[in-house]
Order: sequence, then structure tokens, then C-alpha cells
Amino acid sequence: MQRVALKGPNGTRALVAQERRECRLYSTKVMCCSRHNLKARKEMLSARQTKIARRLLTTSTRSLHIHGTLVGKNPSSIEPGDFAAVEIPITEKKVVAFADLTGDHNPIHLDEEVAKQSRFKQRIAHGFLFASAIPAVFACALPGAVYLKQTMKFVSPVYFEEVVRTTISVVRLEPKPRGIGTVIECTTVCEVKRNNSYVKVVDGLAEVLVPPTSPK
Repeated sequence: MQRVALKGPNGTRALVAQERRECRLYSTKVMCCSRHNLKARKEMLSARQTKIARRLLTTSTRSLHIHGTLVGKNPSSIEPGDFAAVEIPITEKKVVAFADLTGDHNPIHLDEEVAKQSRFKQRIAHGFLFASAIPAVFACALPGAVYLKQTMKFVSPVYFEEVVRTTISVVRLEPKPRGIGTVIECTTVCEVKRNNSYVKVVDGLAEVLVPPTSPK
């Protein structure tokens, strides 16, 4: 586009307006190219998801305090009964961030009016939001562990501002040949405290492969 030289007291503002018109015209041309638009949208979405993931990770790891006999234990000395656990509060901010990260904008999680009409009578957290604490416990208790299998049953909903206690407990060990490591089977349980007792919200089993020596 040919740019016209502008003079006079209003020249600067006119030049800015002209530049804006050029930008709008360029944007229109870009939007008309479907392939370019799709690629741009994917890049924008990816950048947004990365930003949200980093925020969630930073927020979670700052307050994550995992305890239990499994924490810091040498893989060769792990035995059935060893466990690791963590407690994580479920907040509205985390639910909204998880919805943006995954694209799961089910109104049962986000719309209070819709949730009131459901059998839950209020908003509930995404099941995989609080269940994602399970691999977090594995990662902190058994650094270097590789997920092999996970079964999971959602037993009860989790409501906003509840604290979820996630516990993994070793039930079986299977050493693998050629120094590959050990397959460890664990129960994976999530619970919330209601009326002075814990209610199970997730029940499952997981198998992870732990290398002979966990990385420092």
C-alpha cells in the first residue's frame, strides 16, 4: 500500500490512523487465508495452554508437601505397605484454569445456575483435576518412575473448597530382568473429609516402572 505524506498539526494523529487502517487490512487478509488462520489459532491456543500449565505447576509445586514411608526411599528397599500422600485444596481458580487448559468447559463445573439444577445442587470439580494429584505423588515420591497402567473409578464428586487427600500404597513389586527396573503396583485413592470422616472420591490401581536408581 502506498503511504501518503501527511503534514500539518494533525499529521501525527492522521498517520497513526492510517497505520491502524493498514493493520486492519492486513489482519483481514490473514483471516481470509484459512490455513494460515488455523495455524495461528493453534499457535495461540498452544501458547495459552502452556502459560496456564506453567501457572498451575508453579502454584501446585510451591504448596505440595508429600509425606509417607515411600518418600526418598531407595527403590531396592521398597516393600508392600509403603505409601505416600498429599493434601491439595480444590479452589474455583484451579477449576477455571483446568477448564481453560483442557477445553473442558462443562457448565456443571463453571455455571452456578446450571449446577443448581443438577443432582449435585452446586458446582463440582473436574474429576481429572483432583485425580491428577496421583501422578504428582508418584513423581515426587518415586522420581524417574514411568506410568504403565492406571485404572480409576470416580466414586463421589468433589466440591469447591474441599481438600483432597491423595494416597498411593504399594501392594506388589515385580523386578524386571536386564536391569530395567521394578514394576510397582499401587492402590491410588483420593478422599475428602466430610463430617469428621474421610469419604473416598477416587479408587484405583496403578503400575509404574521404577529405574534401579532414581535420578537425583
